Amino acid sequence: MAATLNNATTQEEYDAAATLESAAGVTVNFVVSNAAVFYQLKVQVDPTLADSAWEWGDEIFCPPSFQSLNRLTNGIRFRSANKELPAQVTAQIITQLDI
Repeated sequence: MAATLNNATTQEEYDAAATLESAAGVTVNFVVSNAAVFYQLKVQVDPTLADSAWEWGDEIFCPPSFQSLNRLTNGIRFRSANKELPAQVTAQIITQLDI
């Protein structure tokens, strides 16, 4: 079942309120409103191993927009790109069973 983060407000640092984790997803959709953010996807260290550990990947800049990413991930987190301008973020991780 898809996991959803609804209208979270970003902070200067990553925090639990703007983090979404779930079972392994195959698509991540998100909307960033009103201000730019940085985000990270949680990815497998070695995707060839079924029991491989997961860790936060590279930080990626994103202006206000809608994004749909086809990625194997079990988490996404957001932080403000400008500490004085928090963004509103809605995200969903979609699993293979949801498709």
